[in-house]
Parts: sequence; structure tokens; C-alpha cells
Amino acid sequence: MKKFSAEYLQERLRRHRQSLRYHFKKLPSRLMVDDFPVSITPILSPIPAALPSTGPLSLTLLRKLHQVRGEFRKNAIVHQTVLVAVSGGIDSTVLTDVLFLLLPELELLPILLHFNHQLRGEESDQDAAFVQQLAATYGFPLITASAPVRDYVRKKRWNLEQGARQLRYACFAQLASLLNIRYLCTAHTKNDLAETVLLNFLRGSSVTGLAGIAQLRSLSDQTLLFRPLLGWDRSDIHTFARARSLQWREDSSNRDLRYRRNRIRHQLLPLLAQQFNPNIIDTLARTAAHFADLDEYLDHLVASLQEKLVAEKSEHTIALHLPALMAQPPFLQKELLARLIARSFGFTPQWHQLERILSVAHKQTGTIETIQKNLVALRDRHLLILSTPPAAVSVQKTIEKTGCFTIDGKQLCLRELPRSRWRRSKKYHFVDSAKVPQRLILRTWKAGDLFQPLGMAAPMKLSDFLTNQKVPVLERPTVCVLTTPDNEIIYVCGYQISERFKIDDNTRRVLRLEWKSMGPNKEAKRE
Repeated sequence: MKKFSAEYLQERLRRHRQSLRYHFKKLPSRLMVDDFPVSITPILSPIPAALPSTGPLSLTLLRKLHQVRGEFRKNAIVHQTVLVAVSGGIDSTVLTDVLFLLLPELELLPILLHFNHQLRGEESDQDAAFVQQLAATYGFPLITASAPVRDYVRKKRWNLEQGARQLRYACFAQLASLLNIRYLCTAHTKNDLAETVLLNFLRGSSVTGLAGIAQLRSLSDQTLLFRPLLGWDRSDIHTFARARSLQWREDSSNRDLRYRRNRIRHQLLPLLAQQFNPNIIDTLARTAAHFADLDEYLDHLVASLQEKLVAEKSEHTIALHLPALMAQPPFLQKELLARLIARSFGFTPQWHQLERILSVAHKQTGTIETIQKNLVALRDRHLLILSTPPAAVSVQKTIEKTGCFTIDGKQLCLRELPRSRWRRSKKYHFVDSAKVPQRLILRTWKAGDLFQPLGMAAPMKLSDFLTNQKVPVLERPTVCVLTTPDNEIIYVCGYQISERFKIDDNTRRVLRLEWKSMGPNKEAKRE
């Protein structure tokens, strides 16, 4: 490894800082990440007068550094600014030191990123403070992000580990886009790869899961995730940290055996190494490499079949042609589903979930099954529909008899007119204005609601009415109703009025009802 003076390194960092100052000033103090607020703090600490030592290094450490340098060069990640995810633990602390040592040769300019999940109170705050000191020690710029992850996972109906990872990576990808930076580096090691392979195997996994974690993968349309330490195992990390006299933080949650990954790390892998294969980490890594090759082949195959398979696609739904899907071999059916779900919704289903989806394909039209909290499968004639419907939110607002009101992205307009202006219309519904009270309730429907449709002699369950109207099952949670203060339904918005409020021979004035989409995420309000 080439030697460079401290003055040279300081000048490089100083020039880097000058180019960043403008971009850091433009960063917002809060980002909306996946519709959730995340606080952002860019930090440019003074460049230290004394930077960490760059040597001397043992032959073993030099070989490890050369290995990492080779990975960067092989992927053409040189002469540019990179983002580096740093938790403060030993792995990310070692990665920070490695990048500092390789900075002159690769001409990389690192920006450290730290995400405070606010899960461990004072301990989380101490991690953030440690990373800030780490950045100052090396003269690296730092951006800290902070958000109450428990609130996010509650909103998304995810488990804590999945939600924390999703929000963190989504935030980092957004920052990369704002800063126009192509690569995000993380400190995953060969042990993380082995743990992931075992974790996916025990859950039941597709080929993608058994390939573990890739060294380079897409994080977003603009950002790639790069793992330069994937060839290092945990003993390499500790040897390097001790030789370089590094300090780091210990995350207490990493020893919490309630988490499956921790049980694999602290119980299963040591048992396998002791009683079955002392080189189990390397063995699992080699196996993952074989599955990675197969995974790449299947990706190309799915891309070639996608046009034939996909009938319709939107943000929350993908509809597949059943005949085209069922014409494929059983193994390929599951792989196609797994990859299409991953591409469309951002997560990979487990193997038993794929089998449940395919079981829906063999059932009668109208069959619907919840595969997991945020994925449902529906058989609709020649289509298999997969959807991640947004969480149903119960909304109720008191409104006036006339005016326009928005609720849950839809708008209801009520206008009083003389009867002479009444004309049958597909766009509007009409009721007798005299039968409608001055104050009304606009809300989402709920189980147990009764409704007497126009022309019916008696009330019926609103759920049965929606079935008769062939309202898609996935759309039913968002159906709204207009009611009296006593909860009598006047109008099922967009569908039908009540028999009790219809226009008759005594009607003098009519109330015109118009229900239309106004776009997502708008609060109910008077306009």
C-alpha cells in the first residue's frame, strides 16, 4: 500500500468539504420517507490537526486491504464520492477505517450516514454521538437521520426488524438521490451472508433467498448498494480492529435471543461449526455463490416471460394471466411469483406463502386469501390478482347539507336544486332535499351497517349490498357512506341512494350528490 503524508490527506478532505458545503446547505431538515417523517442533520466537523495513523500494517492486514481495494476497482467504484452506512458497531467502524486507508489510492470521498431508530433510548443517542465523533476523527462528513421506527412499523403493519431496515434504506436511497451519489457502502461480512442463507433456508425460501446477500445490488433506480467487506469473516474484522486499536459500540439488541437472526448467530452457527463443519461459514458462502448464479439466470428468464404473464399492474396490485402462469413447470411458477412480487412490492415471499398463492389459483372465482399482513391473493376468472392494499383507515367527519367535502382522497359534492332541474344521470345521484337533515356524517362503512337500497322493501346488510354490486373485495374497505346523525345511511357513495330518501311526488327540491376521486392522502375539509 502506498504511503501518503498527513498533509496530503488533509488537503484532499478539505477540497472534498468545500464541494459538499453547498449541497449540505440545500438538504432539508426533514424528509418524507415512505410517507413518514425523518429528521435529517448534516454535520461538517473541522478537519482534525492529527489524522489517524496509516501504518505500519502486517502482511495479513495488507492482503485484506488489497482484497477490498480489488473489489472497488473490479466494480469501477473509484474517483468518486460514496455514502457509507455506519451504525457505530465493529463492522461499520472497521469499514470506515478501511476506506480511510484506501482513500488516496482509490480517490474515494466518503460521506458517513447514521440512522437513529430511537429504539433503545439513551443507548441509541450514545451510538449517534459515537458516530459523530468517529466522523470527526477521520475528517469525514456525516449525515444523521432519526425517526421513531416503532411508529413506522405500526403504521405499515410490519415486524420491527423488517420495518427498521426498510425505513433506513429508503432514507439512505433518498439522500443518495438528493446528493446525486451512485453508491452506498455497507459493512456486511461473510458471516452476515451465512446467517442470511440459514435464515432463509429455515423459513423456506426461493432461489433468491438461498443466494443470500449480493455484493452489489440495486437499492433504487439511481443508487447501488455495495458491500466491500463481504469477503471478510468476523475473525478478520476483530483481527483488523485490534491491530488498528479501534473503538466501537456494542448494540445490546444484537444479543437478544428473541430475534431469530441472533439465535442463528450465537447458537446455531457455533453448534454447526463445533459438531458438523468447522468451515461452515465458508461452505455456506460457496453454496450461496452457486445459487446466485442460478438466481441471475432466472432473472433473465422472468424478464423474457413478464409480458406474457402480466395482464395489469399498478402501485398496489399486479394481475397475472392464469393460463400463462399455470403452463409453466411448478418450480418456475413459484420463482415467477416470487420475482414478480419482489419487483412490484419490494419484498420476497417465503416458499410456503408461494404455495398458498398457487392454491388460490386452483380455487373458484372470488376466492381471496390473506398471504401475510400486507399481501392478499384473489382468483378472478382467468386472472390471479396479488395486492398489497393500503391499511384501511376508519374516517368519520361531520359535514353540512351543501358544499364539497374531501375524505380519504375522494370528494363528495352536495348541491340543492329545484325539482325542475332534476334529470336522470350516470354522473349524479339525487335525493329528496326535505328528507335530509342539515347536519350529516360522511364516513367509511363498517361491519353491521344496514342499508335499504332504492327499490327494496326492507334494509339489508351493507356487506351483502357490496357483494351484489360486485365491488372488488380489495376496494371494499375504502367505501364511504353518507348518513344522518342517527346513523341511517342516505347514500352509499358512488353506488346507490336509500329507498327512504328517494324523490317522490311530494318532492319540491332535490339534493344532487356527486362522488369523485380527488387523489390520495387528502384530509377531509370544507372547500
